[in-house]
Amino acid sequence: MDRQVRNRICWIRAILCFMVVTVHARNTDWFRADQVPWIAQCEDILTRSFAYIGVAGFFFISGYLFFRNFKPEDLINKLRRRIHTLVIPFLFWNLMIYLLYLICSVTPVIKLLFAGKDISLSVQDFIDAVIFYKYNPVFWFMEHLIIFMALTPLIDLVTRKRAGGIIAVILVFLLGIRMYYHPLGHGLHVIYPYVLSGGGFLFGCHCGRHEHALFEQTHIPWGICAISAVLPFILTGIFIHNGNIYALQLMRTICGACLMIAAANIHFPAPAFWFRYTFFIYAAHQLTLSLINKCCAVLICDNMYFGGLLFCVLPFAAVWILALIASFIETHMPPVSSLAGISHPQKKSS
Repeated sequence: MDRQVRNRICWIRAILCFMVVTVHARNTDWFRADQVPWIAQCEDILTRSFAYIGVAGFFFISGYLFFRNFKPEDLINKLRRRIHTLVIPFLFWNLMIYLLYLICSVTPVIKLLFAGKDISLSVQDFIDAVIFYKYNPVFWFMEHLIIFMALTPLIDLVTRKRAGGIIAVILVFLLGIRMYYHPLGHGLHVIYPYVLSGGGFLFGCHCGRHEHALFEQTHIPWGICAISAVLPFILTGIFIHNGNIYALQLMRTICGACLMIAAANIHFPAPAFWFRYTFFIYAAHQLTLSLINKCCAVLICDNMYFGGLLFCVLPFAAVWILALIASFIETHMPPVSSLAGISHPQKKSS
């Protein structure tokens, strides 16, 4: 992969990471949103848009990188690497956050921040926490990605031909629409969330395998780039405004492709310091932001103007602080760094 293209993907991933962090900086639950409703409304619209676009973009790029220059004989090695970069960090983080919640729930003063949470030292709670991410809800994305990676042998078969890949993407898109209006019975409804997010991943797989020459161009007309940049926001806005599921599903499917095209003509500098720690930031940001927001609301002021200011500042502060922590762990605690999935994004691109 050309260095400039690699830089482009690193920047897109970093921007998507920042969008996801911003989503969880929302603090209307802790500050008195009724005082200044326009601030709460701005937070709601921005975070909902960022949530849909950030997640959809990540799924596309994950599929794109997995199948770029893919050969069937590469499959086993790629899956083996994903065990180290996805499965082990998934279990490690869920376990650590469960233990943290247990400790904090019985620690004087601190336990007040965990009031209302049913935390117990039991086999069932352990399983719910470690396998089903009960106390780490942001890891639903990781669970989806692990399942999609497990399905890559099947995806390999359906995307071997360009036409087959396009047909598969269209069928998943239509299935998502159909299940929205006519939910499946007999327990099959559990696959609905995976169908919703799977279209973007599958389209990324197809594009990485068959269309990477298109998406890695550096001379695309600026008009097309501009349309590609705003289209995900337009489609998301349509859904937020009137609940049009067609718009949302189309955005989920093509969002990552639009971002790749939108950035085609930009000469990106070398990745910034914190880009190498985007996974750590993703894993740790929700708990960090929740604790800061709640502490500020309880100990300082619960005025929504103050909450709005925090919402603007915290994403930048959280990214920087967590990147410094990740750098320290990587340097001084290599075994923990490996378990926690702290590594340069380029090491995950194969």
